[in-house]
Amino acid sequence: MCLLFLVGCDSTENEPILEKKLNEYFEKSSNVTIEKRDRLQYIDSAINIIDQSNFNDSIKIKDYFKAANRYFGLLEYEKYKSITHKILQISISNNDSLNTAKAEYYLGDYYFSTTKNDSAFYYYLAAEKKYNGLNDKLNFANTKLHKAYILSYEKDFLGSESETIKVLNIAKELNDQELIYECYVNLGVSLVGLGNL
Repeated sequence: MCLLFLVGCDSTENEPILEKKLNEYFEKSSNVTIEKRDRLQYIDSAINIIDQSNFNDSIKIKDYFKAANRYFGLLEYEKYKSITHKILQISISNNDSLNTAKAEYYLGDYYFSTTKNDSAFYYYLAAEKKYNGLNDKLNFANTKLHKAYILSYEKDFLGSESETIKVLNIAKELNDQELIYECYVNLGVSLVGLGNL
């Protein structure tokens, strides 16, 4: 059963009505009982509405991030990358450091998932610098940990261990149990790689 969900929207259509449509599309695109093809069509329809809407940039960015997350969950990495670049452009043009950092982090995830570790490291580093400047410790630590993962995959176990210890200190300061656990797992991988276990 193939349904076409791509819809146009009248730019004068009431924003609450468009947001309601978007929420419906996002909800349906997250429904794992629906076939992937149909879920993708719901996301594509949502993107079409966002593209044609008169939403302010902060609402567009929020909705684009929702769409990007759904593409990523369906392993549609190229669509994920395309939407993330769109978010990055809007965020840079608005001097929005937080969303620029988040988009760079997402691009790091794209490149990490497609095993392009040099590019992933580049984007994670860019995001890390911005999160540090914003004093956003949790996102700074998560980004730094992803850099440590790359170092581990690239067999730089000493570098991975060093980065992970820095993240662990922040995680303990924040009392983030999940992040602490992830740090210990990566430290174990690093220590095995160094031959210390």
